[in-house]
Amino acid sequence: MEFLTGELKGSHDPSRIVFTALVGMSGLEREYIRDRTLESHASDGRRGKTIGGAGATDESMPSSALHLRETK
Repeated sequence: MEFLTGELKGSHDPSRIVFTALVGMSGLEREYIRDRTLESHASDGRRGKTIGGAGATDESMPSSALHLRETK
């Protein structure tokens, strides 16, 4: 890192401080996103919504899907 007055002399490394701050901020952001996602999943569960793909609605669906896979 270079300042307008030239290089910083001594044992100071300002770039390390900047990167440490950015790492800390990204960790906080990751935790915030995780918390919001978990809250959304809990809210959806209370409203009866399921998370993920479509489930098998009856006993014949998995067996017919396996049959279709074998015929290809």
